[in-house]
Amino acid sequence: MGQAGNGNPEHGSSDTQVPSIAICCLWFGPWPKWIDFTLESMKANRSIDWIIITGNAPPAKHCPNVRFQQISIQSYLSFVTSRLGVEPTIDNNNNDVCKLKAALGHIHEDELNGYDFFGFSDLDIIFGNIRRFYTPALLSKHQMLTTHNDLVAGHFTVMRNTPQLRTAFMKIPNWRKLMQKPGASVNIEEWHLARVFGVLPRQPAWRSWLYRRRNTYIRGALFEERYSTILTPMKWHDGRLDHPESWFWKDGRLSNDRHPKREYLYLHFMNWKSDQWLRYAGLTPPCAWSTLDRQVHIDKGEEANGFRISPAGFTAL
Repeated sequence: MGQAGNGNPEHGSSDTQVPSIAICCLWFGPWPKWIDFTLESMKANRSIDWIIITGNAPPAKHCPNVRFQQISIQSYLSFVTSRLGVEPTIDNNNNDVCKLKAALGHIHEDELNGYDFFGFSDLDIIFGNIRRFYTPALLSKHQMLTTHNDLVAGHFTVMRNTPQLRTAFMKIPNWRKLMQKPGASVNIEEWHLARVFGVLPRQPAWRSWLYRRRNTYIRGALFEERYSTILTPMKWHDGRLDHPESWFWKDGRLSNDRHPKREYLYLHFMNWKSDQWLRYAGLTPPCAWSTLDRQVHIDKGEEANGFRISPAGFTAL
C-alpha cells in the first residue's frame, strides 16, 4: 500500500520538535452519519495525521491531515495475509476487523515510515486537543500510551514507532490462532496485548504489579484512565456511577456539562450508537440513538462551528 502522511514526518523529531504521530483506522461498510463530525475533530488536530483504510470513496469533507486508502475488504485481507503470514478470519464487518488493530504498526510499516509514533483508533469518537494531553515531555517518557488503566484501549492507543513496538503483538501467545478465530470478541488489541505490556486486565492492582515486575519486555508503558467512554461500569473521575450525558466540541476543545472547565482527550460514544456492550455495563438495550429518527440535526458544513453530542445525537451549540 502507498505512502501516507501530511505532517512532514520524514524530518523526525529532535529535543525541540514535536514528535510526529500517525493514527491508523479501519472502516469497512457505509460511512456512519456522524463521519463529518469525527473528521472535523481530527482536522482540528493539525499536527497529527490519520490514515483511514476503507472500502469507501473518501467523504466530501476535506481534511489535510487525513488520508484515505480505498481498498476492498478482500484485497485488504490479501495484503494483511502477506504481511502477517497468516490469513485472519474476518466476517466483513467493522467489529471483526478490530482484531487487526494490534498488528497495524507492522501491517502498515511502509506508510508509517518516518513517524515518531503510530497508533490505532476508532471512528465512533470525537477528539479533543490531543497535543494538550500527549505533550512532547510525556511522549519522551513513554513508549506506549493508552487510555484505560487496566487494558490497551482499542479506541485510542499510541506507540513509539520502533520494530519492537510494531511487533509487540507477536509476543501474544498463539496470536496466529487468535487472528483466525471467528467472531469479534477476540479482543487481541485490548486484553491480550495488555498482558504483553505487563497488565492483567480486570485483575487487582497488586496482582498486575507482581506480574509486571516479572515482565521486562516493555518499559515505559503508560496506562492512564482518560474517562473517554460513557455508559460503562467504571466510576467517573468525580466518583459518580452515572456519566455526563451532554458533551460539547468547539474549536478543538472537548468538554461536558458536568465539568465544563475540564478538557477531555476524546469522547467514545459507542454505547449511544450500538447495543453491543450495553449489557456489559448493566444497561438494557436499545441504545439511545437507535430510537432516533435521525442522529444528525446540523446542516452539513456547520460542524466546524461547534456541536453538542448527547443521547439526542449531534445538535447545534
